[in-house]
Amino acid sequence: MVTGIIALLAGGFRWRVNVVNARSRELADQVQRLTQIKQIRAERDRILELSQDLICSVGMDGYFKYFNPAWENVLGFSIEELFSKAFMDFVHPDDRTKTLREFESLAAGRRTVNFENRYTLTLI
Repeated sequence: MVTGIIALLAGGFRWRVNVVNARSRELADQVQRLTQIKQIRAERDRILELSQDLICSVGMDGYFKYFNPAWENVLGFSIEELFSKAFMDFVHPDDRTKTLREFESLAAGRRTVNFENRYTLTLI
């Protein structure tokens, strides 16, 4: 009987060790994936920061969320000035209606493949 109990305990212990080992492998894989994501993001950020193209992102509230340094270098406005205005403030008056329609389309989850509009270079 004692041998049977020891065998049951040993089997339970091996099962727990296997579970812990499996979880440990899962965590190691997750750490590796997170490290890769961190490296990819760092490379993306480096490219954005070094690009001479004007790159930005706009939130669904209509305000800018990100500007790369080229905006300040090319346009001469400070990043603070740019953040203080809604993106529509920069859109050429003749293009505001179609830009607003396109923005609403994006907000509805549709993709923009080819869209062109003009911008003014003065802060209103």
